[in-house]
Formats: sequence, C-alpha cells, structure tokens
Amino acid sequence: MLLTSDGTYPCYQGGVSVWCDQLVHQLSAVEYHLFAISYSPSHPPLFDLPPNVISSRILPLWGTDQPGDLIGPEQDHTVRIPATSAIVRDLFVEPFRTFLCSLGLHSSPESLATSLVRLHELLLVYDYLSVMKSDILWDVFCECTREVIPDTRMMLEDCTQSMRWLQRYLALLCINYPRTDVTHSSMSCMAGVPGVLQKFRYQTPFLLSEHGIYLRELYLSISRMECSDACKRFLYNLNSSIVRMNYHYADLVTSLCDFNSRWQIRFGVDRSRIAVIPNGIDAERFYPGPPRNESSPVVLTMARIYPLKGIIHLIHAARLVLNRIPSVRFRIFGDVADTAYYKECSEAVSKLGLSHAVEFGRTDDSARAYREADVFCLPSVSEAMPFSVLEAMFSGCPVVASEVGGIPEMIEGVGVLVTPGDEQDLASALISLLDGEQGQRRRHRIASLALSRARLRYVQGQCSSKFEEIYREFSARHVTSEVSTSRVVRRHMVAAP
Repeated sequence: MLLTSDGTYPCYQGGVSVWCDQLVHQLSAVEYHLFAISYSPSHPPLFDLPPNVISSRILPLWGTDQPGDLIGPEQDHTVRIPATSAIVRDLFVEPFRTFLCSLGLHSSPESLATSLVRLHELLLVYDYLSVMKSDILWDVFCECTREVIPDTRMMLEDCTQSMRWLQRYLALLCINYPRTDVTHSSMSCMAGVPGVLQKFRYQTPFLLSEHGIYLRELYLSISRMECSDACKRFLYNLNSSIVRMNYHYADLVTSLCDFNSRWQIRFGVDRSRIAVIPNGIDAERFYPGPPRNESSPVVLTMARIYPLKGIIHLIHAARLVLNRIPSVRFRIFGDVADTAYYKECSEAVSKLGLSHAVEFGRTDDSARAYREADVFCLPSVSEAMPFSVLEAMFSGCPVVASEVGGIPEMIEGVGVLVTPGDEQDLASALISLLDGEQGQRRRHRIASLALSRARLRYVQGQCSSKFEEIYREFSARHVTSEVSTSRVVRRHMVAAP
C-alpha cells in the first residue's frame, strides 16, 4: 500500500493527520509505504510510525538547497544523467508543452496525465535540475503560460515566480515510487499525482480520500496571498487541473459526508465512484467526565490557527459574551499554521481587552481538555467532518459550530449551528448554553443526545474496517489484472518469430 499525503501526516497536526495515523495503526496487517509532501525540512515527523509502515519518504517543497531533495532514511541516491540542451529539446519540450497547455479550466485530464507520466519516465533517467533550469524550458514556459492565462498579462516577474513554484511542485515526478497493490492518497491535489503515475505504469488501483473540498479551500487561501493576479491565476489553474485529473483517474473517491460528495460530483466525479465514509473516534479515550460545577464556565476551541478556522470571529464574539457573562473563559488550543493570522488574532485580543479571558495554547491531553470544558465551539468558515466536533460529542461536551460542510449532518438537532462569520449569532448561541440554570439544562440535554448519536455512527473501528474492505477488493482486482497482463505478454512472446 502506498499512502500519500500533502502538508499533513506525519509532519503536522490536524484532522487528516489523525485520520492517517488511525488508519496505519488500526490496519496493522497492511504494509504501508508512506510518501509525504511537507512545507520545509524544519517540520520533522510528529507521529511515531508503527512497524507496518515499512518505508517513509518526505519531500519538502521549500527550504532545501535544491528541488527534489528528500529527507529521512529513505533518500533516493540514484545517479541521474545530466540533460544536455539537445536532450531537453528532443525529449522534454513536447511533454512539457503539453503539460502547460493542459492547465486550463476546461483542459483534458487525459492530456495532463499522459504528459506527467512521460515526464516522470524521463526524470527517472535524467537529472531533474539540469532539465528544469534549462533555457529551453524557460522559453517554453513563458510562451505557454501567456496562452493558458489569456485574460491576465504575465509579466517577467510573474513568470519567474510561477516557474519557481513549478520547479518545486514537479519534483515529485523524479521519485521512483514503490510498486504496490493499491495507491491511497489522503489529499486530492499533488498527493494524488503518484496515484495517477502508478496507475499508468503498473495498472495499480487508485483510491482517493478527500476530507475537505480542496478546490474550495484553495480558492479562499489564494485570495489572501500577496502576489499578482497573474500568479494567483496560474497557481489556481495548476492546482485545479491536477485535482480534476485525480478525480478522473481515481477508481474510488471517498468523502466524509454528503455535503462534500455533492461538491465532488459538481467537479466531475461520477456518483457511482463515490463512497461516503465518516471519521471515527476512539470511544475508550474520549468519554464524558463528571458534571462540572465551576463558577467560571469554559468555552473550548481545538483548531489549528489559520483563517479557515474563523478564530477572529470567535474573539469578537467573546467580547459580546463577556458583556453578558463576565466569568466565562475561552481556551483556544492548536498549532499556529499561519503566523500572520495568529498575530491578527492576538492583537484583537489585546485591543478588545480580553487578555484575562482568552487563552491561546496547546495541550498534550485533548481528551481531558474536553472533559474540563462546558461548551465546545468551532467557528470555521469551511470544514468537512472535523475530528474536534466528534471528540467533543464523545466527551459529553455540547457543541456550537458553524453551519458549513458536514457539520450540520453531525450535530443538527444535537448541537447548535450558527452562521459562519456572524459574530452576533455566535455570541447568542454561546450565551444560550452558558447563561444560568436554563443554559445548564440545555447543555446537558444536547450533550446527551450528541453522545448517543456519536456512539451509534462514529466509532473508530467502523471507519477502518470499511477501508480494509476496499483495500482487499482493489488488491484482488490488481492481482487479476497483473495475471491477465502476464498471459498476454507470454502469448506474444510465444508467437514471436
């Protein structure tokens, strides 16, 4: 099994990382090869890999001397042939041009895939840097990107920045991935490319699991970037084309919820190739604690600190809650994934005079943190099926969360849904659960209902067993395919003169 990830497991915390870690530990009979894309080598693995992860390769996009430098014990020391100008011109120009011309919103996923496969085959032989830094490919890039993005003028600076990105992203094409029975990607963008490559090279079944809808979240992230519109357009075209290619070639796409599956269908996945498999929680770790009778109620948020989590909206809502209930305390636990956004949130806390009531931090015992909270709040502007909401439900902690993604499917009728970005609505919902005896009775009622639903639908083993069934089916299909291919080859060999 080749398991791929991008910006998550094993180097970063977050829901996708928790899901990957659950999978490799729960399915201990499955041998995993792990390929992970990280942001930089300064983020070493945070998770202890179990013995059934028999190899691990980490590709940092940034922070290395050269694109394509792997970190960890599984580095590739294969010596590649330096590419001369003649080799670049004769072998690389055509597939590189086809690749670039396949980055439009209405381009062919087949054309994109065949160009990537051809480049991959060549880059297993020829040195990546000597190819990507050639003047010939630079000229092709400048020519093609101006055609692919016709409504936005690409200046020299824009081309330079975009080519720099591309040199880093395409480094995954020079990696010789292990041959396995199944490729399982935990993301729908760059982490899915090895699945397409292996499907072309070895007819390996390709399983794609999407937690959030990558294209929706990508659009929000790119809109905040400090670069030209031309660079933003290039980056979006590149990523959206890769996602659509992965959707096209995946044998099965798993989604966490019906909301996400509707978006996947909208982006071109046939309904027959989608399976909804929700996240699962370890009920032995997350369970209700004794009733709390503290004078200072606690509102807990577990989330990485970046814009999609809506932390700034929670801070402004906290000011409104404290005007009504001065004793409330807010705990926001999670890694800082966006330093500029964290600074914005911290400055808002100081400006609003909330330093005594709002705490940022981390915890190594999240289960205890839920049991010590009176309300769990997740004010996200985009989500799929957040583990934190499920953990709160199993812990008997009532949930207030934004009405986005799969959250309504999780807590409608057993939690409080609020309009994303509406700070007044968020504050009113929190007050309704924290104010007086009536609020306390409401907390206990919805927490009890949520716990019953969680134990019925979201137990960890149910999730892992479904993936084990898919692995078995795909592995059997792959063995049959290899046997058929082998017979065809033997017939041709016997018939050959």
